[in-house]
Amino acid sequence: MASFDSRPPDPSLPGPSIIPGSVRSYQQQAQSQFLNPFMDIEAARKALPFLHDQPDDYLRSQSYGDLVEANVAFAKAEHASALTALDRRLAANLREMKAKPTKIEAGFDDGLTQLHMCRFIPGPACLLNKLWQRAQDLIPEGGHKPIANYDLESIGQGANASSRGLAELHNPGLPHLSIKYFLASNITLSEKAISQAKHSEMTLLSVEDQLAEPTNITELRNTLFTASEAQHIISNWNFSISAILGFMFNSNFCAAQLSNRPDRLPILRKFIDRCFAVNASHYRSGRDFLTSVEVGNLWQTWSMQLQPASANQPSRGQSQNQPAASKNQPESKQGSNPFRNICRRFNSPAGCPTPGPSCKVGSGSNQFQLQHLCLEPTGPNICCLQPHSKQDHNRVNVQ
Repeated sequence: MASFDSRPPDPSLPGPSIIPGSVRSYQQQAQSQFLNPFMDIEAARKALPFLHDQPDDYLRSQSYGDLVEANVAFAKAEHASALTALDRRLAANLREMKAKPTKIEAGFDDGLTQLHMCRFIPGPACLLNKLWQRAQDLIPEGGHKPIANYDLESIGQGANASSRGLAELHNPGLPHLSIKYFLASNITLSEKAISQAKHSEMTLLSVEDQLAEPTNITELRNTLFTASEAQHIISNWNFSISAILGFMFNSNFCAAQLSNRPDRLPILRKFIDRCFAVNASHYRSGRDFLTSVEVGNLWQTWSMQLQPASANQPSRGQSQNQPAASKNQPESKQGSNPFRNICRRFNSPAGCPTPGPSCKVGSGSNQFQLQHLCLEPTGPNICCLQPHSKQDHNRVNVQ
């Protein structure tokens, strides 16, 4: 009787061809250096589950290495067959969905305790811009009445969305949406800025000027994610921010063009806000929202207008006479407006009631001092910046 070698096969030697169901005699197997290590056929079937249906003679007649390869081949074939069957089933389900539309019974829905069945029908399989177009026909002009008690806590974003941001999301046609409204550090400040803007015509800084910029890419990514998720909860048909988020993820937040620029974050924030404004304009005019590909095309055009980065070059429009930024002004506040740390009230006819050293705006880490300097224009993007008000500019002999 032939004995069986339990050692693993030598991979350097060629093995016999694998033909499922073929039978080799024990004499042939004894002469081969590729001998099956399994004495127990049941153990072989457990170790090689995809050969479970093969006859015992086949398992005994093949080498260990051949059986492992055969098991892998049978596994791949079964997996491919399963995928093909799944594709056929999905296609059949789509045909059935077209042939048998879901009937929606009339009822009530308050978004709190009474939830209508229409919230739980299968998701749409059409182009997402078709939902956007249909919303323009069904949603009243001005959008739905805004509320703020959405459950963002369950997805870990409850501390990132301000009431202003949620209110803006209710009307896709509003052009004032900013990613800053979904930055955690701006939640309290944005509410104070809005209140100040309502009660004073001489607002020290606009709402946008008082809001901080994202400090790193992770914060910007989380902020954009918060805006996207909040949009889905408020308007489950609106995927316009998701398209922007998709472009940012696919381009690694425009790393190819901006990875070496110190002003990368302000540039990205301005571009995202620009996309918001374009989508709002498209909604008002009955056009589609920007898909992820179209956001990329807009970026290519928009980024061509960027000025070359220079760490030592003053901001565009900044004069050599302009004083250095106040130490009390956070770095995130520098940038688009070179005169933003100058007190507007000091230059108004009524003047500023607060003494110069005590004139500040913002709160906490966002607080900085306003300087009492003249904002009388003396040239293109140049102001006087002397220690008198704009009202006294023509009465003071400026040296």
